[in-house]
Amino acid sequence: MEAPPASFGKQVFFLNPPAVINEVLPALAEAEFELYTSKDHLKLGRYFKTHPNCMVFVNIDADDDENVWRKWIKSLRDDPDCAAIGIGVVTMQGNDDQRAAYLMELGVDCGFIVLKIGAAKTGEILIKTLSANEARGQRKFVRTKCPADSAEFNCKIDKDVVRGKILDLSIVGMAAIFTDGNAPAINSRLHDMQLSLRGARIIANGIVVGIQDHGLDGAIRVLLFEPATLNDEKRMKIRAFIRKASQAQMEMQLLTT
Repeated sequence: MEAPPASFGKQVFFLNPPAVINEVLPALAEAEFELYTSKDHLKLGRYFKTHPNCMVFVNIDADDDENVWRKWIKSLRDDPDCAAIGIGVVTMQGNDDQRAAYLMELGVDCGFIVLKIGAAKTGEILIKTLSANEARGQRKFVRTKCPADSAEFNCKIDKDVVRGKILDLSIVGMAAIFTDGNAPAINSRLHDMQLSLRGARIIANGIVVGIQDHGLDGAIRVLLFEPATLNDEKRMKIRAFIRKASQAQMEMQLLTT
């Protein structure tokens, strides 16, 4: 996974996220932020050296010795390669002395968030913080590459059932390979496409808006979903797949960093 251009937005990490953060992740995903979680600050630190267009929110309650997080944050701030990393702190038990230490002494620039305010208020603060730091960039929608054999589809074209593999996916569309070669022309409207995303079934209409070079397994088409054929439940399933696929790819990347 190469570092995305800054215009693509920022990768947002939650280090050792507590339960309340996991509660608000779906709302942040719905706002189209690129989200990841991690439990290994050392691997994250190495990743940040080559991927500086990131933000991280550190749960300072996650270790018996809070100094672990103060030292780690200081190490990021002292490393020129990590100077651009946005850092925030989350805690259930914050006090004024801690707030001053992190914000004034350690240079935490993305907030000191006390989570006892509840999930709804936490979500509002995080969305405002991420938006203020331009975490979306110029990108409007998060897109993920689909792992092999994880995402497939079928639909009818001229009464024939055609099948294919989804290469990448966002909430608004997908790039797909038509494996049997019966690929539709540009501007074709495909009715009742049946998507299978790791077993989650979604039916939607799509319009072919682009043609790419032929892949090794078939003809590649870019499709946009018709918004009227996606209800909230379908969007939730797509976003859940995107988050899980992106998280799995990130975990593999961190293993090799």
